[in-house]
Amino acid sequence: VSGQASTFEANVEWELRRAGAPIASGSTTATIAAPARGTYSFRTEPLGPGNYSVVVLERSAKDGSVTASWQIPFSVR
Repeated sequence: VSGQASTFEANVEWELRRAGAPIASGSTTATIAAPARGTYSFRTEPLGPGNYSVVVLERSAKDGSVTASWQIPFSVR
């Protein structure tokens, strides 16, 4: 998975979901922090056939609440 982010201290968290339930999660660092846009990437374990979504998010440094998120559905055949 790769993308662009504009996050505090370039921190990018992610979750892999199947049927809405998290099956894997992690974090990575973008190439540069906000206000610029940096690139990031991460890998997951190989996936079996099915419908999934990946959620990329930013959490508040103040209280840990989600301040931004993006969900991308996809299918593996």
